[in-house]
Amino acid sequence: MRAFLIGLLCLFLWSTVARSIYVCILKKECPVHNVNTPSESNRLTNLSLLDGDTPILDNYEQFSFDIEKSLPELSIDNKNYLNGVAAYLKNNPDKNLKITGLYRPSEKSIQQGIFENLGLARANSIKNLLIQRGVDKSRIFLDYNMGEESLSTPLSFSMFSAIPNEMSDNEEGIINAQYSFDNMVFSDANFEINSAVFTPGPAFLNWADSVQVYLRENPKKAFQVIGHTDNTGPAQYNKELGLERALAARRFFKEKGVENKMQVMSMGEKQPIASNVTAEGEQRNRRVNFIIK
Repeated sequence: MRAFLIGLLCLFLWSTVARSIYVCILKKECPVHNVNTPSESNRLTNLSLLDGDTPILDNYEQFSFDIEKSLPELSIDNKNYLNGVAAYLKNNPDKNLKITGLYRPSEKSIQQGIFENLGLARANSIKNLLIQRGVDKSRIFLDYNMGEESLSTPLSFSMFSAIPNEMSDNEEGIINAQYSFDNMVFSDANFEINSAVFTPGPAFLNWADSVQVYLRENPKKAFQVIGHTDNTGPAQYNKELGLERALAARRFFKEKGVENKMQVMSMGEKQPIASNVTAEGEQRNRRVNFIIK
């Protein structure tokens, strides 16, 4: 009888542990009493993914980036989160994703490759990990912000349904940008207020060198240049200023010897990618969008 009771107790304990492992580790449904507490790796466990007000993923470990680095130190929890994001996008083809990457105040002046700041470079590194998991790159949009020096929450993720149309003449309100090789945006001090003088930075020059080679090897590819402005001044003036900026950017490529067909147009102030309330937002909106078709 004693042996039977001991065996029954062991079976109960084993089943309890097994269920806990299944629910917590495999299904990610552990009850969390404080989602803002650090994990064993000192990362916050408050990373989520919302579709509107509906939580899709919740209570995951935040990603981590070393100072001045754009590639994350991935934990198992990070990989599980990425798998969950990829699965949701695959199962919901009408949904799209925006990844916002942050950089530390001390990293503000750092550019990397074709990206004007580390926030974009970090968001792009996550985009590449999702592409490796089968997500169509055209469904992933990028953004950036400056965070705190601790960078305890270096990324944020949000879902949306409508794909922003960079070409729509009726598009108003803040839109999302691709920041990809064939649909690139540059706004980091390229244009001063009320100016069409194009002063590209190192990130643009790195990208332009690659584009020049690509277009030379693909002479049938077309190149579209779209000028944008902030909302300072009358709308008609801004549309004309946007066109002048697009023409200045096209002239840059003409002088580099690009012979592909290049179309220029202006959206003026109609398609901001940031709020015009702040000087930083206005600067981001004084930009040129380059699309390779």
